Amino acid sequence: MNRKVALIALLLTVSVVGVAQNVAKASETVSLSIPHITTAKGERIVGFEIELTAGMVQSLSNLPLGWYVEVDNDPSWRTTIKGSIRVGAAALDANDFRKLRVTIQRDTTYSKFSVSGTVALTTDFERTRKIALVGGDFELSDSNLLDGEFKLVSTTESIPDNVKQAFSKITRQTSFAMANPGQAFQVTDEVLYRKLPWRRLVFAGVQGDKWFLHYERGGLAHSYYVVAFKADPHGDARFVWGCSTPDGAKALEQLRTMVATCRLSDDAEGYW
Repeated sequence: MNRKVALIALLLTVSVVGVAQNVAKASETVSLSIPHITTAKGERIVGFEIELTAGMVQSLSNLPLGWYVEVDNDPSWRTTIKGSIRVGAAALDANDFRKLRVTIQRDTTYSKFSVSGTVALTTDFERTRKIALVGGDFELSDSNLLDGEFKLVSTTESIPDNVKQAFSKITRQTSFAMANPGQAFQVTDEVLYRKLPWRRLVFAGVQGDKWFLHYERGGLAHSYYVVAFKADPHGDARFVWGCSTPDGAKALEQLRTMVATCRLSDDAEGYW
């Protein structure tokens, strides 16, 4: 009898652990954006609506000034986000609108995740045109930005050419220029030797098709940054996100803590 009870208890424990593991795998935090909207000449974005199934909004970032946004996190895990302008001057072009980022928790334990929506455009603020957004119009990226096992890199020579080219593009350099840790670079805006680079590597990391570079930049204000890239199937690397950090991290775990509280930007034209 005692053996039967023990066996039943063991089976129940295994079942509960299995369910918990499945739920953990089914639930994750991701970042949602709308990177590409085709607008006609003179059209500006004055409103939007996003509908989520099996998703819940946790936060919004890069919310434009002069916009009113309402979030309805329904208990059924069907969420609606509505946004509209308060004044005409707050209307956005597509390039500015893509900076809006929604952090969501999606849970596919009981239903399939889906996202859809609409965007309202106008040229004269009297008539609006709505365009439908489907799954392919949205971009979902991992919000656990530096989670997982990264192989750390401590020299620029170990950074592949496609990542170097992508970095040069966002920093508007004709070619990649970054000093290795411990090497001289332009620390201040007082240029003593013109051939010195303005940036110096702290460390970098790679995980599959993902790369990040953590570095310091000299000039009028000495600062630290981390930028992330992802390689596409063609081998080209594209900028995904970046942010400034208060200091240079001594280890990956410290960098993760810094990134968790920094203001992320996916603006490739930022000050990198």
